[in-house]
Amino acid sequence: LEDAAPSTAAPSPEVGRTLAQYQIVAQLGQGGMSAVYRAHQPSLDRYVALKVLHPQLTADPEFLERFQRQARALAALSHPNIVALYDFGQDDGGFYIVMEYLEGHSLQAVIERESPMPLERVLGIVEQVGQALDYAHGRGVIHRDVKPSNIFVGEGDRTTLTDFGLAVAAWEARQTQSGVLVGTPMYMSPEQAEGGKVDHRTDLYSLGVVLYQMVVGRVPFRETMPLATLHAVINEEPPPPRQLNPGVTPALESVLLRALAKDPGLRYQTAGELVQALDGAVLEELVKGLDDAFLGEEDGEYVLSLQMASWTDIGRVQPHNEDCTDFEVEDEPEGSVPRGDIYVVADGGGRQAGEVA
Repeated sequence: LEDAAPSTAAPSPEVGRTLAQYQIVAQLGQGGMSAVYRAHQPSLDRYVALKVLHPQLTADPEFLERFQRQARALAALSHPNIVALYDFGQDDGGFYIVMEYLEGHSLQAVIERESPMPLERVLGIVEQVGQALDYAHGRGVIHRDVKPSNIFVGEGDRTTLTDFGLAVAAWEARQTQSGVLVGTPMYMSPEQAEGGKVDHRTDLYSLGVVLYQMVVGRVPFRETMPLATLHAVINEEPPPPRQLNPGVTPALESVLLRALAKDPGLRYQTAGELVQALDGAVLEELVKGLDDAFLGEEDGEYVLSLQMASWTDIGRVQPHNEDCTDFEVEDEPEGSVPRGDIYVVADGGGRQAGEVA
């Protein structure tokens, strides 16, 4: 199980050394397949992320062939939410890839510090990851290892999906090896955990696990041993989110559980579809969160200001009942504003409710 027991092999280059033209400044991390360094590229006077593959992988010709093919394909991906791949090569017996250097923190670190996270922030991050996945899927690329440690959150919550190439190459190279899986058990889809054929919907399941973790504060399946986790992923239903976080609404719980459906055909079929459903559930949560005094007033008009990445225009939420648990969104009406309507504005100013004079 890749990443279940990270490799302890010493990385081949050391801090202070130069690999090809890249001067290694500091080690950023180490995983089951590679060590990652911050390096300086003098020719362009910029810092890059230098990932050096562990020797046990570079000794496998099949892996290297597949990885080089995937590196070329991934270098052609150009999307603001996918880490840019700059270079791939070999020097002094070591294989490396060079990527965009990202400032910020992994989503894993953010979750550990802040979960459960505010829904407006959850929506903004998931939307960006979803855009990256839909872009890659539209070009025939499946990630197969979507997890918080492969999602980077920078300034202003700019979110970047990383580590496409290693996950894909390792998966392909090891499909013929009995009993060997590549991925992280807690985030694997049931079909991936079974070692079967997967398509883009395996990434959507993994994104659902990440979403569940951001909202609830834990992953749905995490046993002591990796094989026990895989068994739970394949055979057990996820704990109802509302049991773990009473603040989760029925609409949001419905989105989470559909994203984690065992049958790929019952899940959301694109990341955009998942984000749209999440957008509606978050909007309902925020509208319901208005003070009852505002909703109960017979006179006056009210404004709700939201910071939501997917809302760019003013819209009207028309309640269908007193609790505003059922509503529809319409375009901004012309002329006078009918009493009782709630206005939603994505002005970046955060959540605010008040009466319009």
